[in-house]
Amino acid sequence: MSRFFREAAPPPPHPGAVRLAQLTAAHDQAQAYIERALVANRGNTPVTDVLLDLRNLLRPPERPA
Repeated sequence: MSRFFREAAPPPPHPGAVRLAQLTAAHDQAQAYIERALVANRGNTPVTDVLLDLRNLLRPPERPA
């Protein structure tokens, strides 16, 4: 069979796509950690305030309508 008809290996993923996947996974892990910490620190107001601020920072910005 000629070289033209051989099946080529898929191209490697774009480095930007790989980095985006890594950042998305880290973001999801951070959100889950904050949610667990909020449940664990229900009565501790200073800690809860900081965790709520962190959660708000991790939220994506709202887009105008």
